[in-house]
Amino acid sequence: MRKMFAMLSVLAMSTALPVFASANTTAYGEPAAASTMPDQSIAVAQGTRSIDVQRGQDVRISDGDQTVTWHFDGTHAAFRLSQILPSASKADDVTIYVQDFDHQG
Repeated sequence: MRKMFAMLSVLAMSTALPVFASANTTAYGEPAAASTMPDQSIAVAQGTRSIDVQRGQDVRISDGDQTVTWHFDGTHAAFRLSQILPSASKADDVTIYVQDFDHQG
């Protein structure tokens, strides 16, 4: 009986975690695969206030020794860098603006 309870507990937790993760990644996008070659690389410098990216891009963002490669396909058009790189030193001061791709060129 205890084994059955333990198995059901693990199963319940494993099905709940993806729902939480997908709710967060839907809003902001998601980490790019480790093998992804980014479309652009951005180093956050002193005084950086905003970063502009295109929806659908994979972008490597570095702030000091903190780096993330992010796929921007979320629902939010603007959010703080701290949403995807919380331990970065300037993350609360930088806003990311996600632009929709202009198909008309």
